[in-house]
Amino acid sequence: MSAGMEILDAHRILGRLPHAEGVPTPADLLGELDRLGIDRAAVVASWDLYGDPRDADEYERRTAPFGSTDRLTRVAVHIPGHPFSPVPLGAPLVRLAPVLHRFDPLGPAADASLSSLAEHATAVSLDATEVGLGAIAQLVRRHPALKILVLNPGYRDLLTVAELLGPTVWIESGTLIASGAIEWLAETAGTDRIVFGSGAPLRDAAGARHTLEMLELPEDARRLIAAGNWERLVATR
Repeated sequence: MSAGMEILDAHRILGRLPHAEGVPTPADLLGELDRLGIDRAAVVASWDLYGDPRDADEYERRTAPFGSTDRLTRVAVHIPGHPFSPVPLGAPLVRLAPVLHRFDPLGPAADASLSSLAEHATAVSLDATEVGLGAIAQLVRRHPALKILVLNPGYRDLLTVAELLGPTVWIESGTLIASGAIEWLAETAGTDRIVFGSGAPLRDAAGARHTLEMLELPEDARRLIAAGNWERLVATR
């Protein structure tokens, strides 16, 4: 990477995990980012993703920043139709987990939430390994104004991923680990559709960071993937 190039990891989890070793505190996460040469991260709290929203003392605590640092951007978690999970219209990014949280992403409750998020230009993220690229494609057709970040797309479905990408769809780079995969996708679908992310600690942050380091792309393209495309994704207008 060129000196002075900002890097933002758009897919991080903070906190203890049900079946894997997590990163317990913001300080621990900042230490990991420093070791990897990553400036900032968009972070979902494990207690939001895997916990019951009724367990939180108040909604404000669940959406508060992670301490005083501006290096960690908190990603909201939303469960459409849940009485303790209001639509987080002020969040920079909203994580949806239909299988984990047992809701139909194409059902009426999700339709209402996604319509509100699209109206407010609030982006959502969905894990392709959870819901499948086909379901995400249906959401794109149903909500054409909704900004979507596809997590964990995998390198074996590059053709499907390329067809899915468009003006409102971005892809996370972390699982595009095959040699030349990101370069091919950048040439086919556009560099402005790819966002750097690792999926850590469930996935290997060092591998994702190394892949970013070794990209054979022009400097302006690498800057877009490293952080610039994230800024466009979360821009409210």
